[in-house]
Amino acid sequence: MVQIGAGRPRKLRDSGPRTLFLLALKGRPLSEKPGEERRRAPGKRIGVTTSSGSIYVATLAALKQLGLSPKDVHLVSLGSVTNVNNALVAGSVDAALSHPPASTRIEAAGYHSILDLAKQKIPTSNVGLATTTAYATGHKKEIKKFMTALQQAIDREKSDEKYAESELAKHLKTSDPKALKQTWEYFAKEVLPSRPTPTVAQLQTSKDALAKTPGVSGLDLSKIVDDTYFPPGH
Repeated sequence: MVQIGAGRPRKLRDSGPRTLFLLALKGRPLSEKPGEERRRAPGKRIGVTTSSGSIYVATLAALKQLGLSPKDVHLVSLGSVTNVNNALVAGSVDAALSHPPASTRIEAAGYHSILDLAKQKIPTSNVGLATTTAYATGHKKEIKKFMTALQQAIDREKSDEKYAESELAKHLKTSDPKALKQTWEYFAKEVLPSRPTPTVAQLQTSKDALAKTPGVSGLDLSKIVDDTYFPPGH
């Protein structure tokens, strides 16, 4: 969104004018220590990666759901998801967004979820696919083939738990059965849509959160989203 607003657009296929948005995933729970009630939230330190990334956007959405604004808390930019998770476990921040498998470790450190954004069904995109308009115009067949393969992968991820967990184990470099099961259940059953077709509403949450970023407020989201490639064959 920030790159598009800065004049480096791409089109988003699932979920700009030189950029198209192609696909979107969602959600993370907001975790804090028991006893850190909402009424005590003002001034609390909440970890984010940057002031423009998906965690930042989702954190603002979570605060809104809790009846708070960014002015009520102290948002701490930590640079990476790993840093956010480590800061939460170390206690140097009071709350942060997380998801499996990291949430298994975070829960073991005494934290619990106070809000699950995925269950809120708020239109948003956490991970998406994008390409330049120029590439999309000249490579329609290649994109359709890729989208067909992607749909097949989504179908298998959601239906074949054993295979999905074996792939997770390789990429996450963990053999913890609890973490693997929680990760698969969270993403396959709760986060990943069967048909992650892109919509303007998915990007509106990001646009609202980044309204003060140069170039973002004037974006016409209807010219960014392209749903003609996904789901394939529609």
